[in-house]
Amino acid sequence: RFAHYDVNNEQLHGQWYSGKLNDTDLLTWMFKEFHSLVPSAKLFVNDFSVFAGATHNIVCCFHTCAGIESYSQMFHSLQAYKRQVERLLATGAPIGGIGVQAHFSKPSPMVSYMKRLSVLAQTGIPIWLTEMDVRFGNDDEQVAFLDDILRLTFSLPYVEGIIFWGFWD
Repeated sequence: RFAHYDVNNEQLHGQWYSGKLNDTDLLTWMFKEFHSLVPSAKLFVNDFSVFAGATHNIVCCFHTCAGIESYSQMFHSLQAYKRQVERLLATGAPIGGIGVQAHFSKPSPMVSYMKRLSVLAQTGIPIWLTEMDVRFGNDDEQVAFLDDILRLTFSLPYVEGIIFWGFWD
């Protein structure tokens, strides 16, 4: 058994299952069902373009999602993600962690990352950076950015973990 599960990945930007089944409470049911099967596991929501932006189109689920091009779009997605978590908590979904996909395609000031994480921290649920990779700059620039982002995130009490994606590429 695993200690952590993404109950259903990328439900903020793609609600394929709930749409096909015409069930707006499907994600809550999925959390409760997973919890009944593996009560010791931490169950996660996990989504993209709420922490590190994408500047290109992303293929997710069974359709293409538009990339997040501006801070205002990311802020809107971040607020929607927070509301999604709050709604799930209000309906009894046993959420153990919030995953924020960390595909860095360009750097932002570290304070902006801290502010984004602090918005989600208001839910009281531990945060994990997931799918973390750096897709800009040369090796030295990537190392410097990783040093900064790791120092920042490890210094925040509400960030509980980091999962790298393509670390050795």
